Amino acid sequence: MLVSDNLTYADLFKLLEKAQAQLGRQINPTFYSQNEWKRKLKAGNNFVAQVIEQPKIFLTHIMKKRLKNYIYERLPNLMTL
Repeated sequence: MLVSDNLTYADLFKLLEKAQAQLGRQINPTFYSQNEWKRKLKAGNNFVAQVIEQPKIFLTHIMKKRLKNYIYERLPNLMTL
């Protein structure tokens, strides 16, 4: 699950290539813009409600830093993470 106004699906899938190779399986992320997320949350979307209620695994600092570096290298005009 990713909520971002800064990445495209192509960017996201490029980031997931290494993880998919390490896991030996495909990763099928759910990807929303911030406005989409807010709209679905306000509407009581079942999937969004489940995401809110369930435990989460947040990116570690190192993973955040790698993602940030990847974004800056390829998309230098984006907002910071």
